[in-house]
Amino acid sequence: MTPRLTPLWAALPIALAGCGDDTVCGPGDQPTEAITGEVASMQISYDSFLSSPNNDCPTDGSPTSITIEARQQGTNRPLVFCLPRPESIDNTPIAVDDDTLIQVIDSFADVGGCLMSVDRSRPVSGTLTFEGFCDDGQNADGYALTFDATFPVTLSCTNDGGMSETAETLTLSGRTAVAAAQL
Repeated sequence: MTPRLTPLWAALPIALAGCGDDTVCGPGDQPTEAITGEVASMQISYDSFLSSPNNDCPTDGSPTSITIEARQQGTNRPLVFCLPRPESIDNTPIAVDDDTLIQVIDSFADVGGCLMSVDRSRPVSGTLTFEGFCDDGQNADGYALTFDATFPVTLSCTNDGGMSETAETLTLSGRTAVAAAQL
């Protein structure tokens, strides 16, 4: 008896069932590239983006929250966001000042001999766009993330007269693949 083959078009709905609504899960053809930033006319980059369901930000009734971390290239300085309601994330741009969906936790970098840190006393602006974000960000394929955002930061510099602090802005732009940790 000859085995019966299932036509490819008949198997397609089964393959897409994990994401629903014709969404394609994962970053697609987006390579894992660094997100570039500019602060005080100097360039910095963050890479190694990883998200995980750490549940370490307020969820307002959501079953889980997602933490997204990256590192400044060449250092261990972090960039950290939290998604308190990952079930509300889709492929439309999200304003970074919408703290019900995105919370800026930390942003550190070594910049021209100074330490850059996020300044929570001033507002953030711009958007983050998630693509291929499935299973509330926990799909093993990960997703793509596009930055078009500006964050208030402080540059703390040590000089001959002691320590000085300068208010600056960090502008991040670009698109990268984000790996999803499987816990």
